[in-house]
Amino acid sequence: MAEKEQITSPSNVTVGSGDVRDVKQVPRGRDIAAELTEQFADEPGFDREEETRLRWKIGMRLTLILFLNITLPAMDKVTPSTGALYGMRQDLHLKGNQYSWIGSSFYFGYLIWCFPSSQILQRLPIAKSISGAMLAWGFALIGAGFSKSFAPMVITRILPGALEAPVAPGNFLIMTMWYTREEQPGRAGLFYTGLATLITGTLGWAVGFIHSEWAWRSFFWITLGITLIYAVIVGIFLPDNPVKAKFISQREKYVAVEHMGADKLGIENKTSTLLMMPTGVIQTLSSYVCNLGVYICIRRFPNLQLRGAFVISGLVVGLIATVFLYTLPNDAYVNRLLALYWSYVYLGPYIVSLGLNSANAAGHTKKITMNTVVFAFFKANQAPLYSPWYGCHADLIDDRADQRVHMDADFNDVTDQENVHFRYVW
Repeated sequence: MAEKEQITSPSNVTVGSGDVRDVKQVPRGRDIAAELTEQFADEPGFDREEETRLRWKIGMRLTLILFLNITLPAMDKVTPSTGALYGMRQDLHLKGNQYSWIGSSFYFGYLIWCFPSSQILQRLPIAKSISGAMLAWGFALIGAGFSKSFAPMVITRILPGALEAPVAPGNFLIMTMWYTREEQPGRAGLFYTGLATLITGTLGWAVGFIHSEWAWRSFFWITLGITLIYAVIVGIFLPDNPVKAKFISQREKYVAVEHMGADKLGIENKTSTLLMMPTGVIQTLSSYVCNLGVYICIRRFPNLQLRGAFVISGLVVGLIATVFLYTLPNDAYVNRLLALYWSYVYLGPYIVSLGLNSANAAGHTKKITMNTVVFAFFKANQAPLYSPWYGCHADLIDDRADQRVHMDADFNDVTDQENVHFRYVW
């Protein structure tokens, strides 16, 4: 009899008591997916055709939104650098290192608001929090466009920095609710394709036809309009989690949750827990540029643990290019440009590092607090090489725990350290 292949899921597996006796049970709220899986406990399992159909449906809704959640903040980050091309320095009467401080002040806001933003993501709906943050920083860009001196511009850069703090972590949290650890690297690579540079480049070219002091101010206001419109779209169309998603049926919600069960990462739990946290450190100083290595790596070698090797090899290439960029004569324009292009290979390891954080932290509270930032200061007298601030960082986690499915731990909001059956990926 030609029956469709049934996919075993945590809810339809009988697990002996000996399999779960060493899972630490913690007195805390359960994951929101636990109740849903219990409701469908007696339902038949799903087949691969149903799972594939649902995966396409989810991808059509989420991929573009999650991509723009990263692209538009990247576009807003570089508004001062584009504005500087059209007279912003002169209009604001910037002197010495003040322009560099305008760039760095963004990350002051980000740093200050990192921990409060994690509490916002813990206590409030994630997608609605992202939408609200985008609306607020969009309005902050109005003030930047009307700034007349250094101080107001710094303030209007600190505010967007603080307001952006929950966006990238929230984006990755939503990704981990819908995609398994094997599926996440490819999606993360799509999010960081660098199209923000195409948008800002096109807008920068267009505002160049405005021959007045309003050119750079118009650039801020145009990005403001784009951000505000998109923030409304996020609030309407991006679901906070699979259980609350309105574009899929109850059965499809169950399939989506069970698809994630074997990862033991959980979906979402709004009950806060006190944890000792490792710190993830990420540094970004340049525009985002597409790196296909992430996609090729995960598609060509889907069953191999190559994340660490990819991080190391990508950093080596980026480091070599940076050395050339630093040592080549300043008038070797073509060679320095090629070195600059190759230095962007660092973005691949950057994306994989973000994915490692998402894939190797279980428990909702722990996942939302694994974000921080390193920012650098560039002084005018260090131009054009800015010698003191060259550096790189990479992390590698390795664990060879078994991969058996253990129903009792999947949606109890236990962390990766508390769940002895959790397996790290590297």
